[in-house]
Amino acid sequence: MIANALFLLASLPAILAASVRLARRKRRLAFDALVATLREAGRARPLPRLLARPERLAGAVERLLPWLPPRGHGPCLKRALLLLELWTRCGLEVRLHLGLRPGAGRGEAHAWLTATGPGGATYQASSALDYREAFVF
Repeated sequence: MIANALFLLASLPAILAASVRLARRKRRLAFDALVATLREAGRARPLPRLLARPERLAGAVERLLPWLPPRGHGPCLKRALLLLELWTRCGLEVRLHLGLRPGAGRGEAHAWLTATGPGGATYQASSALDYREAFVF
C-alpha cells in the first residue's frame, strides 16, 4: 500500500501534464487527430524507468480521474485517452477501442485500451464488458 502511494506521488506530475495536454488538444483537434497526437507525444517523451509501469499508472490515473481535466468526457474515454499517452510513453503499442452496447436504445458507448509491450506482454485498461467493438484507433 505504501509503494502504491509513493508511486502515485511520483507519477502525479506526469499524469497532470498529460491531463492538461489532453484538455488543450481536445478543443482544437478532431478525434482521430487527437489520438494520433497523443501517440506522437508519448513516443517523443518516454517516461523514466521508475514510472514506466503500466499497471501502476492505470491505478494512479483511476484514483485521480474524478479531479483531472478535461471535463465533458465519460470516465472511460477520459481514462483511455490519458493512458493512451502515458502507456505509449512506457514504450507500449496501444490500441484505443470504442464500442457500442448491442440493443441499447440510446447508443450506449464505452472506451477501453489494449496494449502490447516488449517481449509480448499484454495490458488492458478497462474491458470490453458486453460492448461490441465499433472502432479501433
